[in-house]
Amino acid sequence: MKIKEIRAFQIDLPARPTTQPRTPSRSRDYDLCRPINRYENFRSGQASPAYNNWKRPACIVTAEDGTWGFGISLYGPPVVPIINDHFAPHLIGENVMATEKLWDMMVRLSSAFGAGGLTSYAISAVDCALWDLKGKLLGKPVYELLGGPQKERIFCYASGFDQEWYMELGFKATKLFAPWGPAEGLEGLRKLEELVADTRDKIGYDVELALDAWTGFDPEHTVRVVETLRPYKLKWMEDYLPAEDLVGYEAVRQRVPWQTLATGEHWYLPTPFAAAAGKRLVDIFQPDVLW
Repeated sequence: MKIKEIRAFQIDLPARPTTQPRTPSRSRDYDLCRPINRYENFRSGQASPAYNNWKRPACIVTAEDGTWGFGISLYGPPVVPIINDHFAPHLIGENVMATEKLWDMMVRLSSAFGAGGLTSYAISAVDCALWDLKGKLLGKPVYELLGGPQKERIFCYASGFDQEWYMELGFKATKLFAPWGPAEGLEGLRKLEELVADTRDKIGYDVELALDAWTGFDPEHTVRVVETLRPYKLKWMEDYLPAEDLVGYEAVRQRVPWQTLATGEHWYLPTPFAAAAGKRLVDIFQPDVLW
């Protein structure tokens, strides 16, 4: 069975339904730390990046018999043309079952400008659509094609700043986002400790607590944060460095060997995962299939 058509387009997802909270949400008081926060006019959400308002890209891959698969990703305006103008002409006519080959083709077709970043979002939209199509043609859910269920139940955690609500919903683990980074210096570090301490007081020590820096720290600041927060028993420290800084990841691993470290959301190819695994730089990998 061959690919007949690949078509990408932008979609405007409806807003999530909301209800009036019984108490004000703490999320209104905080904004997560980002790498761009180094520059003052981007701190505390004062000037959010334009991509926050971009529509999402979707991709439909259609086989010769009319069966189609659907994939979705992020950052529609630049991603849709990459799929329609660059990938689609080369993939049409290929075997729809050759998912590994087709992924490799897209990576190699992107060698001139790189397969990471926005290109990876385009690759992921097509790749997810291909797997969806493959599952439909074989009459199997994709998770079975990928090896089947590993366990019957999954331990979940809730991310954000409204931990009391999460506990009410029954979660036994939660994750905070770091609102302050290196740019805020010692004052930011003090505020972060106060936030974590207050959260730990609310949830107690029978609930797991993690912290996500969304790649907004540097190695030195990461070490200071981890050492400062050690009394609060973080389950893991997540995405603390820019994705490209593998040397920094190694430095952090050496300086805080006792802290569980997690990352991978912004790693787009197997290479950094292999490098990190080979040197045991992190303890938990967190790849995102849509990115």
